[in-house]
Amino acid sequence: MTRSGSVRLTNLNLRNTQVSGSLPLLPLTQLGKDPSGNGFNFDKTVAAKADPRIAGIADSKDRATALFEYLMRMGTTAENLERMNTRLGAMFHRLDALGVATEQRIENAKTQYEESFKAATQAYSEGNALAEPVILWIEKQKEHEENSKQAYMQFVRFFSQRGLRLLSSRQF
Repeated sequence: MTRSGSVRLTNLNLRNTQVSGSLPLLPLTQLGKDPSGNGFNFDKTVAAKADPRIAGIADSKDRATALFEYLMRMGTTAENLERMNTRLGAMFHRLDALGVATEQRIENAKTQYEESFKAATQAYSEGNALAEPVILWIEKQKEHEENSKQAYMQFVRFFSQRGLRLLSSRQF
């Protein structure tokens, strides 16, 4: 224990564990002070398996110092990654806004198309509503003319057959 009452960590064995991120270890630089190099073991961790540089450092004698130097460089890289992540987040936000705006424009275009289609359908129906009675009356007129001709012909036949008999039977 130090004078301030905090505990100083002098040994940390992470061998064969599921530790996948090494950046949280960066403040533990005191682990690099063990001259034997045995105070800090992290070989065969998920992080070492995922990053060949960490795996190489895990096998070295001065692994704690080498890892902390690597993590310091990664810390700078991590800060860059954080800035990139922030920019990507802003870009995704803009893309989402653009997607929403695009969906709204598509919905508006769809609504306008449906209204135009309904108007065209209504105009067509109204045009046919005016034309259909005219067509109907033209057909009825033709039918009436045909029926009229047939009736006249029947009258003429009837009159010619019976009318002449009647006239011939009456004497004036």
